[in-house]
Amino acid sequence: MILVAPPALHNVYDFNNESVSLQFLFFILPLTIGPLLFFTARLPPDKGSQYELMSYVESRRILGMIIGAIITLVGLFGITFLGYHSFSTFNFFKRLCKNHHYAIVEGCVTDYHPIEKDIYREQEHFKVKDVYFTYNDYIRNDLGYTRSASHGGVIRPGLYVKIAYYNDGDRNVILKLDTEQND
Repeated sequence: MILVAPPALHNVYDFNNESVSLQFLFFILPLTIGPLLFFTARLPPDKGSQYELMSYVESRRILGMIIGAIITLVGLFGITFLGYHSFSTFNFFKRLCKNHHYAIVEGCVTDYHPIEKDIYREQEHFKVKDVYFTYNDYIRNDLGYTRSASHGGVIRPGLYVKIAYYNDGDRNVILKLDTEQND
């Protein structure tokens, strides 16, 4: 019986090198626009305007204050809840990597299905042994390795890989990816 050693592997992806996504900071925009609208609507109306009815001006001020308050609340919700979720999920996966609480599978990529370029709803997926992996690099809040072949990803049929992963209940999240050397 001849034993064949696995090919030499090099690291392609390691979650430990990732930084937290700051997309939730988009909600700073409503946090600045909301109070601005709220407080400018509170300013007294122009006294020189004789042609506008006072009740119309007053209702516009109140409407501006209500809209400003709603926009501010949306911004606070986004920063608070989405920010907390982003940081807590990211830190959870960092702890998994640090403590080596993940499974490892090693073998050749089979049942490979790439994403066609610019079809954001599809999932790139493949198997290594009997472990199924799926991801989509259009979904920004997915953690782990998510680079599809159409955007420069390295996964291809028959490629020898070693993958450290964690099943988060929805999918197997790729935390580390080592592939054979391409000489």
